[in-house]
Amino acid sequence: MLDNSSASLAPAVFLDRDGVVNPMVTNPRTGLLDSPHRPEEASVLPGVPESILALQRAGFRVILASNQPSVARGKCTLEELRLVHERLIELLANAGARLDGVYYCHHDPKGVLPELACPCVCRKPAPGMLRRAAREHGLSLPDSFMVGDREKDVECGRNAGCRTVLANASPRESRAAADHDAKDLADATSWILSQPRTARA
Repeated sequence: MLDNSSASLAPAVFLDRDGVVNPMVTNPRTGLLDSPHRPEEASVLPGVPESILALQRAGFRVILASNQPSVARGKCTLEELRLVHERLIELLANAGARLDGVYYCHHDPKGVLPELACPCVCRKPAPGMLRRAAREHGLSLPDSFMVGDREKDVECGRNAGCRTVLANASPRESRAAADHDAKDLADATSWILSQPRTARA
């Protein structure tokens, strides 16, 4: 069992991907905002590389934790999502930034692919991705933060025992559950760096 009280464990900032690290894009088939499904659609939001670097300099591990159910929904293939991911990593690297870990959930109980259309412990708001990252990277979840643009990101962070930030969220997302409401990742980073290291009891 992971001992989150150990002084040897590192704090982390968990980032949702779409809407926090990269902008959403318009799906040409539906006309609605969606995740990028092709590498040429991928870009990094302003201030993201600088925020990642600032967090890492302050001693945080920066971990990506993102629901990516487009394959389960039949919108794209795993290979296409892999290429999008590689492009985002490349764009961050070009700006001098890197991620300490990446976790994706491709499940969706309402999906069209039977092998992915099933309940799981990793799909946010379930805390499975954060708990797995804590085991694999030696992280203190009570000293960590979850930053996302949707209420389910906030719920995921709270379910894992982290403090939470709602960033770059649409007006329809509830602000009630988050510990802080931020304009974007840079704003979220400023608040995180102002917080005491030891989380609430």
